[in-house]
Amino acid sequence: MKVRALILCCCTLVLLLTASASPAFADTPGACANKPTDCDQTCSPPAPGRNCVILIQRDGQGGVTMQLNGQPSKIFCVTKGTWVQWEVVDANATSFVDVRFDQRIFPFAQSSLQADSVNSVAAQVTGSGPCYSFAISDCPASANNGSCGYADPKVVVTPPGFAHRRGSAIQHQATPKPQSQQ
Repeated sequence: MKVRALILCCCTLVLLLTASASPAFADTPGACANKPTDCDQTCSPPAPGRNCVILIQRDGQGGVTMQLNGQPSKIFCVTKGTWVQWEVVDANATSFVDVRFDQRIFPFAQSSLQADSVNSVAAQVTGSGPCYSFAISDCPASANNGSCGYADPKVVVTPPGFAHRRGSAIQHQATPKPQSQQ
């Protein structure tokens, strides 16, 4: 009887510690239902042959901000085939960032990307989505520089041929022919 109670206690403790140690990863990575019109930013290269750049920074309140085009973003659109570069911009400390997607469904060639304050990481969008939820953790190299920050943004992958406009993606459509009046 004592062994059974001990096993139950240990299993409960492990589950509690796992849930509290990784709040950003608890339920975020995976597929999501967002559509291109839900995007608040578009990740597009600034010039041909260049990467789209996403800046990651701890917000000082336990969260992480992700910026595209100088604006914060929680749901961004990106066209399949685009190279995305993740850069850490924590000014006062060396940070390590983990961008984690569900291991079964992810838009890049791998489900996890790591970067730090010195080394960014770039990956090409290979998935066809349409929407992926992921988790970002940004942790300082030293406990003296604060605590980790977490976020659970989304990325919507659009096929080539989508025109991205200020915060959303609109599908290119043929101009309708005027109907003749009778």
